[in-house]
Amino acid sequence: MEAASAPSPAASYATAGGGNVLEHGYGAVLLACLWTGNPVSELGDDVTPTEVKFQAGAISAVDDLLIRGETPNGGSRRLSVGVRRAPQLTRSDKKSLPLIASYLRVVTGSWEEVHAGRWRLALAAASPNSAVTQAGELGEFARDTGSPAAFWTEMEDGVHRRDLRKRLDHLRDLIVAACDQVASARDIDADEVTWRFLVSLWPRLLRLEGADTSDRTVAVMMLRPFTEEGTAAAAAAFFDRLERLARRYALTGAIVDKATLRRDLSGMRISSASRSLWTSVAVEAAEMLPELPRHGTDASVPNSARVWRHWLGGKEGLEADRRAGDQYHQTYPEIESIVRESRAFLARTVRFLVDEAQIRQILDIGAGFPATENTHQIAQEIAPETRVVYADNDAVVMAYAHALLRGASADSVGYVLEDLREPEKVILGAAATLDFTQPVAILLLRVLGHVTDDGQALSIVGQLLKFASPGSYLVICDGTSVINKEASEAAQRNYNHSGAIPYKLRSPDELARFFEGLDLVSPGLVSCPLWRPDSTASDISTQLDAFGAVGRKMTRVH
Repeated sequence: MEAASAPSPAASYATAGGGNVLEHGYGAVLLACLWTGNPVSELGDDVTPTEVKFQAGAISAVDDLLIRGETPNGGSRRLSVGVRRAPQLTRSDKKSLPLIASYLRVVTGSWEEVHAGRWRLALAAASPNSAVTQAGELGEFARDTGSPAAFWTEMEDGVHRRDLRKRLDHLRDLIVAACDQVASARDIDADEVTWRFLVSLWPRLLRLEGADTSDRTVAVMMLRPFTEEGTAAAAAAFFDRLERLARRYALTGAIVDKATLRRDLSGMRISSASRSLWTSVAVEAAEMLPELPRHGTDASVPNSARVWRHWLGGKEGLEADRRAGDQYHQTYPEIESIVRESRAFLARTVRFLVDEAQIRQILDIGAGFPATENTHQIAQEIAPETRVVYADNDAVVMAYAHALLRGASADSVGYVLEDLREPEKVILGAAATLDFTQPVAILLLRVLGHVTDDGQALSIVGQLLKFASPGSYLVICDGTSVINKEASEAAQRNYNHSGAIPYKLRSPDELARFFEGLDLVSPGLVSCPLWRPDSTASDISTQLDAFGAVGRKMTRVH
């Protein structure tokens, strides 16, 4: 194998138009996967990456990156990646012709290897890019049809999206033009070559710049358990070092494996094997406890978690919490039933997720004080291997959680002291326990109402789902005012004027917007007592001003 210290000279960059910086960032993401053993999605979820070749023109027709990996059966697979900032993929896109031609050399000259799944092609571009997105949809459709004839027949007769048909026309003309540069493609029918190109292509939209840097965030999450400090800051520094190395590797055309990385990362306080972050989290919590009176909430202002716990009969509340809770109950006595039914809704949804949906990872955001039948207890009674992370922005709540749930397994239950309004920090903290490359259930029970701006609330849910893999679930339960409008709104108005963090009652239609793009689990968005009630329920016809639903992030969105 070519050593990184003595590489062959690299060809000049092909990633024109600012793509160099994009390639360095993507290279750092690939190096993070190489170090941690996490899959590169374009290479395949079942493949462990083993080496990355930068500026791969000397050994691959596609000139930017070549990733190799091992399959579970001991075989190998490679992925050739072209990185372009903003390819147009139109018939007049002359800048993309050399790249398209390089892909065609692979799909015509090495078709047996491509067709057998041992060689994939990828086009990485800056997000957003509708042309690349549409090419990916066409590729998925081409793989589903199984043959050129079936693909073209379906495109003619069964696909009614004009944008996809138009994109296909542009791509076919671009491919025909590129065939003039590829000797092995000249004798193959244009429809056949176009189908081969689409079948082989795995687009990747890179989110590494500007307002959306979620690819970097995911990489930092992967790296965090491999740092000695186990902190987000240490993981971010780790990624920055990988980005600098990627720049150097690209300039020298290096082939990099884990041994090369280990050598070039010498001096950093990192580990080549993941460790549980539980110890550091527990230490932080223990150190935090003596400081709580100094950092604690103003005793004169109600706190929603403690008020809720007061309604459940808990003793953790302060005088302001008890006073606010009693006043709310006096104005709106149904709150007692809402609290009880919301807890029952939690139990039923968690049992559905673990038993029927086979989910083994749960992120419970805004969890509040521990009570009877906590999320991890319900889940682990069905499947002991289920991992659960509780997230809350209240240090007192988290301290109680540590104390009261001390017997929970350190590897399967985690705690994150972060605010829902900063979803990336929540996800980053949860990644110490949860693997976001696998399906996860995100629970938002009675918490979204505290984000009173509708646009911000929708954005938060969208960002959380962005980090969740296909097959993940979203569970929401929140307050409404459609059953007993006058009393519920009066009680909430009084509470909001108490100095506490306000809570917004939303209509069912407003709550439904959080599930747009998801597949709603039957019976959909309903009053919580009506969501799959237990057969032992005393009165399943009762409707309360708490509505909830469960939605699934679909594998494919058409």
